[in-house]
Amino acid sequence: MEHRGDPRRHRQAFGRELRTWYERRGVSLRRFGDLIPCGFALIHRAAQGRDWPAPWFLVRADWCLGADGRLIEAFVECWLREELERPAGGEETRPATRRHGDHRLLLDPEEVAIRVADLSARIAAAVASWAPEMKRRAFLRWSGFGAASLPVAIAAGGLEGMEHLVLGTQHGGRAETVAAEQCREVIGMCRRLDDMGMSAAVLQVGRRALPRVDELVRDCTSAAARRPLTLLAGELSQIVGLAAAGLHDTETATRYTDRANAAADEAGSPDLHAYTMSINLVGTELYCRTANCNPAATATVATAAQEWARLSGNPAVVSHALSVAARVHARVGRESATLRALDEAERYLERSTPEERPTWLYWYDHTVLLGCRGECLLELYRAGRPGASGIAETVAALRGALAASGREYPRDRVWRHLDLADAYWEHGEREESARNASDALVLAAGMEWRGDRERLEDVHRRMEGDPLPAAREFGERFRTLVWS
Repeated sequence: MEHRGDPRRHRQAFGRELRTWYERRGVSLRRFGDLIPCGFALIHRAAQGRDWPAPWFLVRADWCLGADGRLIEAFVECWLREELERPAGGEETRPATRRHGDHRLLLDPEEVAIRVADLSARIAAAVASWAPEMKRRAFLRWSGFGAASLPVAIAAGGLEGMEHLVLGTQHGGRAETVAAEQCREVIGMCRRLDDMGMSAAVLQVGRRALPRVDELVRDCTSAAARRPLTLLAGELSQIVGLAAAGLHDTETATRYTDRANAAADEAGSPDLHAYTMSINLVGTELYCRTANCNPAATATVATAAQEWARLSGNPAVVSHALSVAARVHARVGRESATLRALDEAERYLERSTPEERPTWLYWYDHTVLLGCRGECLLELYRAGRPGASGIAETVAALRGALAASGREYPRDRVWRHLDLADAYWEHGEREESARNASDALVLAAGMEWRGDRERLEDVHRRMEGDPLPAAREFGERFRTLVWS
């Protein structure tokens, strides 16, 4: 069965509407991209009708262009028309989600969430009378347009049975297998949200999903099926605990981290136990509680994480644990221990293969390790160790990591820009420091990770009153943001 007419004519109609609005306002594509902010390619594909824009892009475009909801109205009408004309089985129901460099600037993050939730609720109301299979397919497609759309849709409700799109058992096939796949979808969505610094959304989605996962584990009678479900519960608990730590919710972070370690032990997974200790315990001390960090206790936990990692026998897991230990050594000025741990981490990473790497370590590679080396060198430089590497090597490592990282992980890029801002400041290059701080500010606007906010506030305090143009620009941008 063929699609009636051109299958892309409705998204092309929306693209024309989008072009009309930014041309009417006299806004160039590059200026429009700075306002959203997003890449030129994303706007071009939407304006040409090649792709539907993600919900976060749509609500901010409507706001930046002063469309007062009319751009959103046009989108809803065009999107629903395409869905109504879509034949069953004519296209994948869940297209691969494109990474759009979701950076958030100018519009209050809470207002973005409210507008996206309203958009999702309107879609829900519009398709409520459709046949069940069409309804389900529409929401699966809707969730594929942007990581932020599905959690707000779940939170907003508005459609009976909508939670089954994530954790239901409406599909055919063995219940345990289907449930495990759906749990993996939730975990993947939470990790994408975490990459974008949306800690509150991770906490919300994870808390809603975990009781259902626990129920699946309790009801599972097969030992073979119980283990992967237990591991999934551990993975989800780990990321929820990390999100809570990013929000400085220590009690919640501790509770879910303990759950993750307990699940890892029950499933016999020393690699997940090692990762949880490295990220949730050591990482939290290094990046979330820097003022009250206990170096001795943190070093003890880092050593224990390395032991668990070696027990797993997975080179990538061992490498990651060593990279975290290197940060701990650098923080207290132990130069030889830092460099030794970094070199050993590099050797273990060289021995690892993508096939044996755990799914939750998808982000860890040589680029991340290069950034870790730059961060460690910066800490050693601050500590003033006699043999500490010069600032030039530090800057080179940080710049190399930033250049190779692409746009996939906005929160990590914020940290690299802030490291560069600190490194240039230490070297006396205030103009370059201010530029990197401004780049970090653009990326971090709207993120909920408190460590980013605290570091940006530190930069603002030291640059306040600086007459340099780049420093003044940073100060002006900083004052336009509304921090929750």
